[in-house]
Amino acid sequence: SGDGTGYIIKIDKLTGEVADTYNDQISFLSNYDSSGDSLNDNSLSKIHFLYHYPKPNEISLDQKSFIQNIIHQFEDALNKDNFKDPFNGYRRFIDVDSFVDFFILNELSNNVDAYRLSTFIHKDISGKLKMGPIWDFNLAFGNANYCNGDAVDKWMFKFNDYCQGDLWKVPFWWKRLLEDDFFKAKIITRWFDLRQNTFSNDSIFQLLNSFVVKLKTSGSIDRNFQRWQILDKWIWPNAYVGANYDEEIDYLSTWLLNRLQWIDSNIESL
Repeated sequence: SGDGTGYIIKIDKLTGEVADTYNDQISFLSNYDSSGDSLNDNSLSKIHFLYHYPKPNEISLDQKSFIQNIIHQFEDALNKDNFKDPFNGYRRFIDVDSFVDFFILNELSNNVDAYRLSTFIHKDISGKLKMGPIWDFNLAFGNANYCNGDAVDKWMFKFNDYCQGDLWKVPFWWKRLLEDDFFKAKIITRWFDLRQNTFSNDSIFQLLNSFVVKLKTSGSIDRNFQRWQILDKWIWPNAYVGANYDEEIDYLSTWLLNRLQWIDSNIESL
């Protein structure tokens, strides 16, 4: 089968130390572009999957073809007319709950890189494709001034609609999954369950406040901004520049509160 190990696949930009261009040694292509159409050579929205584990210089040809087949089967199933079928549709190939949580975390934070960069998919030796681990939130929580990165009232899975010129597109998966009432209901239920505890306003703002207290009382904040004198200065791609640390915390808190309330009001009409 070419199996016998777990796999981690990544959707991401290339870094210089990996390669200058996507190639067969380090990655493989989706058979579909970002809208779900069959890929053609001049498509600008190709989706590349990078081998992350086993590493490109260690993964065997059998292992490559094994993980490629799983991803291709999932995408084919998702693209077919019977994609909602519980047994013959996309659910055969993915751990749905991991996709739900991945969606919720990236939408809560309005992560401008979500779904299309720094995006990991893993598969245990046995078991289905799972999204995660989640990674890379430096341009989230209202900290990006492009492509609705600072909006509290937009869905980030619709990134391709906002930023058509961007080379790295959101795969067609997410819009397609939300055409399935089963998947949509899972997201809505999970969101409101989380809002009762882990994601309640109290939980979130107590956590945020405990971080602030810890960082201030330890002197970490002072040392940080002595070392990096970036308060009151615009650093790419800040959407907001506070004059001091407390103003930055206020911005984050207000942004988060507005985001939570907007999702509460809009998630049922996804």
